[in-house]
Amino acid sequence: MNRLLITGAIIASLFTYQQEANAQSSNPKKAKETVSASTEKAKIESLIFSYQDALNAADVNKVVGLYTSNGF
Repeated sequence: MNRLLITGAIIASLFTYQQEANAQSSNPKKAKETVSASTEKAKIESLIFSYQDALNAADVNKVVGLYTSNGF
């Protein structure tokens, strides 16, 4: 009886994971948005670390260089 319940639980889990995988692969727009968001996050993190390094080095030119010409 326990083996039957465990086997059923495993099959149900596999079925659920397969459905989730199919849903993700069938929606390329969502997958692209996820990649885009992670790329943007990486860019932001890189900028923040650059800003931190420039401030820690007390290098005003590096800090100013991180801003655009309009201050953003």
